[in-house]
Amino acid sequence: MTNFDGTRSTIYVNRNSATLDNSDGTSSTINFFGDHSNLIWTDGTQSSVFHNGSSSRINNPGGKQFIISHRKNRSSFLTTDGAHAITHFFGNIKECRYIDKIDVLIHMNWLVQKKAANAALNNIGTIE
Repeated sequence: MTNFDGTRSTIYVNRNSATLDNSDGTSSTINFFGDHSNLIWTDGTQSSVFHNGSSSRINNPGGKQFIISHRKNRSSFLTTDGAHAITHFFGNIKECRYIDKIDVLIHMNWLVQKKAANAALNNIGTIE
């Protein structure tokens, strides 16, 4: 998968988990437990995720919540940093088995990368 900044990420799916490895060496993991999951962010923070088919709710330790809307071949969510959408192209039915959970992993990875990019921009000083 190619990220918004041109870097690449790879997703590995094992029985009840998926790991997203970024080209910068960071990774995040989601563990599946039926209708809920545990998301471990690139910084080690853990979030609870609840899936109900058409949406997933991510509860962060600080109390912030995110809602991801799932459709057949697309998912999206809104933040103060903007909207993020994913469109899927499946080669076979097996590829979409855990798609709602993997979408959470991709969306939250985007959010972390976007926040890091914004922080880097805010730290750039002006030359006098």
